[in-house]
Amino acid sequence: MIYLESINPAVYDAFARELFSKGERTLAEGVTEQVYQISQGVTWFTQKMFNTLYANIPVCETCTVDQVPAALDYIIKTQAYSYEETLFRLPKKQKTVLIALAKNGATKGITSGAFIRQYRLTSASAVQAAVKGLLEKDFITCEKGVYSVNDLFMAEWLRREH
Repeated sequence: MIYLESINPAVYDAFARELFSKGERTLAEGVTEQVYQISQGVTWFTQKMFNTLYANIPVCETCTVDQVPAALDYIIKTQAYSYEETLFRLPKKQKTVLIALAKNGATKGITSGAFIRQYRLTSASAVQAAVKGLLEKDFITCEKGVYSVNDLFMAEWLRREH
């Protein structure tokens, strides 16, 4: 399998500045870095953040780092109903493991006693079964033994709401 590497933040910055400029908007220093940190360099999430920022910046205005959290809030609020419905449809053990992974971030050793105790999970075998289902449904990913929630915005919503 071939993996695409994240695009360098400097490349994103130049690209975003050019597009903002074409729309008669400017991008303040630090915005790209903050967006890149939130999106973890994943192109879809980076573009969603920039699109939201752009849409909320009036012509002849500057997008500042102070506006980035509001853009993230907006994205999460617009998706909250979908996230709630998705969570409602998951079996209880999968839901619990998904929330634990969102709260913990990228996690190695998901069947460890410490992880199980911290998130009040039932057992290592229950976690393994839940993880198998979440992987099949593409809610989580595992790379080199590290598990994480695929949808970064959903993970943030889970951290905030659960």
